[in-house]
Amino acid sequence: MDISVDLLQDVYSEVAELRQEVMSLRSSVTQLKILLLKSQGSIPTSNVGPQSTCKPQENPRLKFGFENSTPVQNIATPPLPRQVANTEPAKFKLFYASNVDASSPAGFTDSALSVSPNGKYFEIEQTSTSKAIIRLINNPSLLKSFISQLYQFENVGVCQEVNQTLRGEKEPTSIRVVETGELALQGRVWIIEKPIKFELI
Repeated sequence: MDISVDLLQDVYSEVAELRQEVMSLRSSVTQLKILLLKSQGSIPTSNVGPQSTCKPQENPRLKFGFENSTPVQNIATPPLPRQVANTEPAKFKLFYASNVDASSPAGFTDSALSVSPNGKYFEIEQTSTSKAIIRLINNPSLLKSFISQLYQFENVGVCQEVNQTLRGEKEPTSIRVVETGELALQGRVWIIEKPIKFELI
């Protein structure tokens, strides 16, 4: 019987100690909340009631690494720079041909064009994806050969000699382009839209 009373007294004593510890923890938590609110400016200092006698030993903000009491502001991420569209004109190629190899309508087959001017009469300069200008190459070594085929070239409409009467019977030694011709791409053929106008001098 005495043992039971002693055990109850011990239990009551432990319960009382636990209650005191709980009260002390609650007071400490309340104090910490008040200090945090004060440091963040959420409540004025004058409105804070009587503080608990349980004084924390250290600043909780320093304990958790918050050395600067200034609230951290959200920093907007700067927008990524927009890519500037390439405004440089497209660089098209020069092609060369010696014959009109397409008919109805007359023109130059795309696959038959050469990138070398050797032995060629015509220079084709592409100005867009579907347009080009055409001119004659002034090559004295090929002049006689060109004149021998001049009738054929004029007949298909790729070139046209102007001021022929001024040349007379004199044998020409060079070609002067008066006006470049024009071509348009239709499928795989560069169609002649405007003939080259030239003089033999």
